[in-house]
Amino acid sequence: MSITIPDITEFHHAVAEAHGISLFDRYDEASAASLLRYSLPALRRFRSAGRIGCVKPSPRKIFYFGYQLVEFLLKSVEEKSCPDTPDKETSSSATT
Repeated sequence: MSITIPDITEFHHAVAEAHGISLFDRYDEASAASLLRYSLPALRRFRSAGRIGCVKPSPRKIFYFGYQLVEFLLKSVEEKSCPDTPDKETSSSATT
């Protein structure tokens, strides 16, 4: 069995601190959902879809490390640019 060690950066630490998450603590599903500010069913859907990593030591027991919660938050960020706003000078209305 091989374990991949996550690349934890200062940014991960800052995000974790801002959300009250300890990177290497374990959280049950209810606690994880609360920290992420999602409902428990939503967290379960994310897990089933493979959007968030988890630890499953038995078929009915699931928990998350704090770094998995932070990774989920960071993967969920969408970078979109704001649409340009038209200049006032290019307006089609005439000054009277």
